[in-house]
Amino acid sequence: MPTQFIPFSDRVLVRPDKPESRPSHGLLTPESQQEKLTTGVVLAAGPKANIEWVPPGPDSWVSTGAVEVGERVQWGKYAGREVKVNGEELLLLRFEELDGRFVEVEESHA
Repeated sequence: MPTQFIPFSDRVLVRPDKPESRPSHGLLTPESQQEKLTTGVVLAAGPKANIEWVPPGPDSWVSTGAVEVGERVQWGKYAGREVKVNGEELLLLRFEELDGRFVEVEESHA
């Protein structure tokens, strides 16, 4: 039976993008030689995955905009840890490890 993974606190569960196994030069690249991608899609986010501590005190928290399921995000190369959910390799990150999100922008016609 499939299970659902629900992150605690400031954790964010993402499905990393898959690298292309056949790049533009046409040669197959073995999986062990492929660069680990640092972008992916948010699958779930804990209840505190939208706040960051701001000095000077421990009660100084500010909302920086929640990440939402379905958003594309980017993180550092060595961030997070791998988790396996329903046989799929996913990545569990802290909200603070996310560098940002990708958003669609409309082109202005001046």
